[in-house]
Amino acid sequence: EIYTLSLHDALPILASAHDMVTIRLTPLPKETVVMVIDVKGHEMLHDIIPARQSQLTLPLAHFPKGTYFVTLAMSDKTATAKLTVE
Repeated sequence: EIYTLSLHDALPILASAHDMVTIRLTPLPKETVVMVIDVKGHEMLHDIIPARQSQLTLPLAHFPKGTYFVTLAMSDKTATAKLTVE
């Protein structure tokens, strides 16, 4: 079984703190972990994306301005995108 873990053309993501960001995903055959981590290594969000989901919406109201990394992880594959909240 071959699959690609991808955040498509989501690099980098620029958003305002009051925004909700929607990221298009490659639908995957298994549940996928999504994490948002700040530059100091603090985990701001940890959630599970159901199999076959094609988008991810991140509410940013509780995120302070700064740089974050959105990581998708499934089995031995990961994909990361930079997220800047202004």
